[in-house]
Amino acid sequence: MTRGMTVPDPDPLRQPDNDLHPGPDRLTALDLPRYRQRHSRQTGRGHLGLLTALLLLFIAAAFGAFLLVLVQAPAKVPSGPTSATSTPAAPATTPSPATATMTTSPSPSVSATSSATTPAAQEAAALVLFPASGSACGDVTGDYASCPVSSRMEQRLAALYAVAGRPYRPMCRCSRNWDSVDISETAAPSTLDVTFTFPGGRVTMMVSMVAGPGGSEWVADDTTCDGADIYSQTDPPACWAPG
Repeated sequence: MTRGMTVPDPDPLRQPDNDLHPGPDRLTALDLPRYRQRHSRQTGRGHLGLLTALLLLFIAAAFGAFLLVLVQAPAKVPSGPTSATSTPAAPATTPSPATATMTTSPSPSVSATSSATTPAAQEAAALVLFPASGSACGDVTGDYASCPVSSRMEQRLAALYAVAGRPYRPMCRCSRNWDSVDISETAAPSTLDVTFTFPGGRVTMMVSMVAGPGGSEWVADDTTCDGADIYSQTDPPACWAPG
């Protein structure tokens, strides 16, 4: 190379100073293809950079959305086996057929606590003791358990029957059957007059009534004749009619 000579630039596309982008009109026919190729590479790089930026922006947005969903998603509690406690149903109750219960009461039987029927109930109990048949309850056999009397009178009658023996009858305090009997209430509360008619005359015996066990009926508790009750003496006097 000769000193002082200007060597032409092998690349006519690279221009000095500010002429970095010469137009095609300044190029020769030999330089135009290289200009187009270089310009095409630069344009391709620009497009590729834009696409890369858009792709990175899309990836960042997708990742951010994923993180947001992950944070807002409720934590899943591991579900274990569920134990259900079931209460056994109460067994069905089968309705039982109605059972009619019949209560048989000794006749007559009227409540002792009913003030409206008290006299009638007392008289009804006395009629069981001294029926129209002429013989008092229990006086034939000496068994007074089925008679409407109190427990102490039952024991007293049995003791008198065993001591006196027949023909004395401790219930009626007589020694024979009567022809008729009349029962009436007295002025004294819970007291009845029992009047026996015998072939030879009439005699009246007073009978004291009390409420029986549970107050369900009236029962006799004492008899009085000529002022002497059944408990006053070892052998109470009889109340039979003369003759």
